[in-house]
Amino acid sequence: MSHNQIPDDVFDYISKVFRACNCRVSKKISAVPNSPEGSLDLTLIEQLSQFSSPKILPSNWVVRIDTHYLGGLRQYHRWEIADIGILLFLRQAGQLVRNKVILLQSKRLYPDSGDILEEDFADYQIGFAHLVPSGPTISSMKIAHVFSFSESSKYGAFRIRDKQWRAIKDYQHQRNIPVYYLFYNPWIIPFEQTLPLSVHPTLRGDPVGGCRIIPAKILFNRLQDKSDNSSPRFLDVCDLLPDSRENYCGWKLEYFVSRLLLGCIEGRIFQNPEELDLGELFFRRSGPIAAAIGINVEMPKHFDWIDS
Repeated sequence: MSHNQIPDDVFDYISKVFRACNCRVSKKISAVPNSPEGSLDLTLIEQLSQFSSPKILPSNWVVRIDTHYLGGLRQYHRWEIADIGILLFLRQAGQLVRNKVILLQSKRLYPDSGDILEEDFADYQIGFAHLVPSGPTISSMKIAHVFSFSESSKYGAFRIRDKQWRAIKDYQHQRNIPVYYLFYNPWIIPFEQTLPLSVHPTLRGDPVGGCRIIPAKILFNRLQDKSDNSSPRFLDVCDLLPDSRENYCGWKLEYFVSRLLLGCIEGRIFQNPEELDLGELFFRRSGPIAAAIGINVEMPKHFDWIDS
């Protein structure tokens, strides 16, 4: 897939769509700083679902973004490899010209103070019962809770050399399908939020944090000297990529998808799903991902595409 053959308006449109996702998830972290990781995945997918109608661009290229959210359902399998899979399809005259795949393992930044409402198997067993206040006394919603984030805040569910780490490392080696970490951060670091809210938070300026992406291989190399089962800090995953000022804590979500994935710099090219055993990832209810995104890009019928 040649970067030079794709019109700028295709890159710009996809960048705009995923920038909106970045903002939406970051706003949620600001407003609900104890959101569980799965809730942030769902927010990202829901935002993308608004762009499932095909969009005709001035260049006469068409873009459609499809989403499918399955959810965790840990009783079927442990979701070890990735939370979100992205499939990119380049099409022309009813034929697939080029296909790519990447996998995203999402991790949210935990606050230095304040607890996260993590989901576990008991939540699936209890169901909606946890919505009902219980106990002899019910605490007041006016009690203040402070959530603070800094460069020393940790990705609490990311454990160095744990079972998930080893599974991702083995999977990439055996299948040669790249896995990337999608880090959910507040828009600005440091950041502090007090609940209950007095005003709904807004995002200002260019993000220091937000939704950022770093290849698993680069992260594993950087963190190899850390203690087993420890969690990396925000600072530990910074300054790993080229252009350290712009990509200080990872590639912005919109830049990664529009310029690196679509631009054929990152991701794995495949001809058919069977080739990379994609069926076990995307086409089974018990596959090891919670959500899938399909980005379809259709060029005009008479466009002179040069495969490279």
